[in-house]
Amino acid sequence: WEVFWDIMRHWCKDHPNPNRPEEGSVAHAILSKEPKIQAKFSRVFNALSKAKMSKTPRFTPNPESYWGPGTRAGNGGQKRKRFMSAPKDGASKAAKGQGTGETASVEPRAAE
Repeated sequence: WEVFWDIMRHWCKDHPNPNRPEEGSVAHAILSKEPKIQAKFSRVFNALSKAKMSKTPRFTPNPESYWGPGTRAGNGGQKRKRFMSAPKDGASKAAKGQGTGETASVEPRAAE
């Protein structure tokens, strides 16, 4: 952990923050020590690949603008036809006595 905090201390020296940590805080205690290791933050160009150096794009460009997935497969915006559905009007329910709220009563036959 000491190496990590030394790198952080050196970074804070190179890039000072206008908001200094308060006296007595943990951040102040960590950053007040002098770093034992001198970290070097310059970029090593030998570590970069040839593609990065030549600025080759990482991914191939899109073939056309707005080329992505199209609209979802469907029936062209028409309503779906239902198989064996009941009629939309209340005629079939009314004929059975269900749609009007009235109950069907059966009258007894007169004996003849």
